[in-house]
Amino acid sequence: MSFKKKMSRSSKKSKKINKNETEQKSITQSNVKLVVNEKKGNKNIPSYEYIDNPSFTSVIFNCKEGQGIVADNDKMNYMIGDFDVKTSSRGGILKGLKRLATSSSMFETTYTSISPNSKISLSHYLPGDMFSLTINPDDRIVFGSNSLVCMSNNVQVQTRFRAKGLFTKESAFINDLVIDKRSNQSGMAWISSYGGYKKISLAPEQKFVLSGGLFLAAHSHVRYKLVRLGKSFRKTFLSGEGILMQFIGPAEIYIRTRDIGSFSKFIKQTAKKK
Repeated sequence: MSFKKKMSRSSKKSKKINKNETEQKSITQSNVKLVVNEKKGNKNIPSYEYIDNPSFTSVIFNCKEGQGIVADNDKMNYMIGDFDVKTSSRGGILKGLKRLATSSSMFETTYTSISPNSKISLSHYLPGDMFSLTINPDDRIVFGSNSLVCMSNNVQVQTRFRAKGLFTKESAFINDLVIDKRSNQSGMAWISSYGGYKKISLAPEQKFVLSGGLFLAAHSHVRYKLVRLGKSFRKTFLSGEGILMQFIGPAEIYIRTRDIGSFSKFIKQTAKKK
């Protein structure tokens, strides 16, 4: 019997034996750093690298002349070389005020290199890891509170109301990352996680229940509904978990491993005791 026939027969047996195991593994977790160099033909994305990861990650951009990065408020660490720095509400005062209702800042700062080789370092003020998200012209990506560090200059933040957020640990106002209508190229945003982060991949109709304070990023079309931890509201709220988010596949979701809201609550309770 040939080696190929033996392999094919053994693989068929393993498929039958491990059917349940395969179904369980349809939720996959990945912690791969999405480090890339500058994309060819896309001048919006400078080359970059991460340092001090995974606990205190910063991103350093190597910008050519004319390249730049747009940073959320209070995220810049240092600059080497010459940059033209402009701070504005990007999109108008109304859009800036909408962002103010979320964890993002009303004003954003654009750093544009005016020398052939300039460097700029950015990070979040909370400890944790960082990763990049590629945003295509037709994409709309939702990101969690207190997570955005910076983005390429053709990416914009749009704020909208989401009633579901009133019942979870997330805000009633959410932010989407979209490509500027004047650009036909993909862009990139850098997201920071308080703690570590995981990428969860769901098979069609598969369910994944998440505490609201741990949501980090997903496409806006991803389906989810609100669920209780226990069978009654009393048990749900006594557990301290509150209302949870149940995502339904197919979907890719980024989550963080620490909840900023829970940590803030712990600090307040400890301060009161002392």
